[in-house]
Amino acid sequence: MEETPQKTMRIAVIGGGRRCRTLIEMLDARRFPSLRAQIVAVADPDDQAVGIQLARHKNIFTTTDYRDFSRLSDLDLVIELTGKEELLEDFQKHNPAKVRVLEATISRLFSDVIRLREEHLFRERQLELIEAIVDSVFSSIRDRVLIMRPDYKIVDANEALLQWVGMSKEEIIGKFCYQITHRTLEPCRDKGCYCPLSESLETGGVGHAIHEHYDRDNEIRYCEVTTVPLKSRNGAVELILEIVRDITDELEQKLEQKTRALKRNLARLVHEDKMIALGK
Repeated sequence: MEETPQKTMRIAVIGGGRRCRTLIEMLDARRFPSLRAQIVAVADPDDQAVGIQLARHKNIFTTTDYRDFSRLSDLDLVIELTGKEELLEDFQKHNPAKVRVLEATISRLFSDVIRLREEHLFRERQLELIEAIVDSVFSSIRDRVLIMRPDYKIVDANEALLQWVGMSKEEIIGKFCYQITHRTLEPCRDKGCYCPLSESLETGGVGHAIHEHYDRDNEIRYCEVTTVPLKSRNGAVELILEIVRDITDELEQKLEQKTRALKRNLARLVHEDKMIALGK
């Protein structure tokens, strides 16, 4: 089966200095072969910073104010490379909900990779560094994350996921994903539920779905589930990364807003009917 092309991630960078320049060069040179991404915007108060200059040369959108990123359409991720966490916090207060922001801890780790590349240490220590970075990112990321084999069995989970389901890592490793998140012995697809993991295995691309999962109190929570295939050099899917985000509160808030809007519209219609009945 022909693979569906993976969507290119559109990234904006806060900080247009040397690290930004190096990141652009690394992406151009495909230093991250499994990451389909492009820099679409760079912000720095110094419009002559080396990263800004390179971005401008490559016709990438540049600005002196990172808040301008909120005007960009289809932006997927924002990375902060200045080391100033307050900039990231400020952007998070104003950014669109759909735009993911690389958290401060992960941004620092990302910056360290770039710094090591600049110091020509990346090649010599590549495997060791990547493993350490992946471990750090995996542990610190706020979203709940599972790593599974193509047979749906769990091989690892981050702390956020373990706390959410109320289990230890030893209790879930080797179990099927649906046993942990759906509390069932049947695959979700067999129960008429769309499976994003199956989508990733079939297409080789990212899978998405909204599922009902159970938390540590055995209560149903509505979750946005994203699956990302991790492939070997020959293109075979070896592992699946599943990212779970609880959107229950968000959905309830939207439902409440729509209910209020419907009530207002109903009240207006009733008032208009009364006026018509009175001949006004």
